Amino acid sequence: MDAKTKKYVIIAAVVVVLCCCCVVAGVGGYFAYTKFFAASGPGQVADSFIAAVKSGDFDTAYSLIDKDTAGYASGKELSNYLNSYGWDKISSSSASTVTNAADNKSAVVTIPVTFPNQNKGVFYLTLIDKNGWKITSVTVHNE
Repeated sequence: MDAKTKKYVIIAAVVVVLCCCCVVAGVGGYFAYTKFFAASGPGQVADSFIAAVKSGDFDTAYSLIDKDTAGYASGKELSNYLNSYGWDKISSSSASTVTNAADNKSAVVTIPVTFPNQNKGVFYLTLIDKNGWKITSVTVHNE
């Protein structure tokens, strides 16, 4: 093999290695995204919960709750709990902030909200991953 051909073989090998690295990085990024940010993640579950509360669909909100730990027996009981504090009506919400535990099996999601009377509050939702994220605790602090 002459020097010119050898040079092209080396360049081709480098390009192939770089392409493989890009593919590996892309696959790794995809899996990281689906683990921490995808539709089934804690942020999406929390956002779905808030959307259900905003629309008054407490059965859907209740379906996102872990029945073993949250202490609500039904969507109606959840509605009554939120209503007792005036938290059952949300006029707007801001982007959620997700804080994952070190083991990535639990998370706290913080969602600022505004109520129809223009009072503001923050929903704190604690979630666990039991073959899918479920809410274990609902707390709201009025600002």
